[in-house]
Amino acid sequence: MDRARKTDSAPGHESRTASLKVRRKLIAAMVSAAWAVAGSSAALAVPETEPNNTFPGQASLVGTTYDGFLCSVVGTCASPDDIDFYHYSGLTSGDAFDLTGTEFGFGATFTFGLYSDATTVLDSVSVGNGGLPGHLTGLVPASGELTFGVTSGAIGIEGYTVVLDATHRAPEPASVALLAAGLAGAFIARRRKRS
Repeated sequence: MDRARKTDSAPGHESRTASLKVRRKLIAAMVSAAWAVAGSSAALAVPETEPNNTFPGQASLVGTTYDGFLCSVVGTCASPDDIDFYHYSGLTSGDAFDLTGTEFGFGATFTFGLYSDATTVLDSVSVGNGGLPGHLTGLVPASGELTFGVTSGAIGIEGYTVVLDATHRAPEPASVALLAAGLAGAFIARRRKRS
């Protein structure tokens, strides 16, 4: 008896297979698009929170980029805003910090400063006129808190971005070598005592 094998001869089978392939491709494209949107939104800056023009200013998070604006002309903005403060707390004393400040390209010059109070600037860097970002670097003080202020001499509304990165400092190689030598010496002294 010679029987022919049935191979996917059910009516509509080919169209169902094609339909499943199209659905899988569509789902894969939607997942890819969702990942792309999630990835791009993570890189977006957070707008500053007004009012943040009194010391110590807006509570801020390390690694978050903030977009800010300063306005120095009454009538152009609701109220003059000649300084913005960003306050970081809970940092580890002795860690290295790097504040990066840029301007939006409107032609203004901004000064990003490290403040100890509302009027005392400990260190600062100026950027502007479409130039490269400025960096303000140093070590986190014993208090674990940093407050930065942003000012501009421009007339009108001017925009900037600011982000703080803090990294844990690794011990210097000389310190590690000194510690190793001390431990080796203690080990040798202990062995000599035993014999």
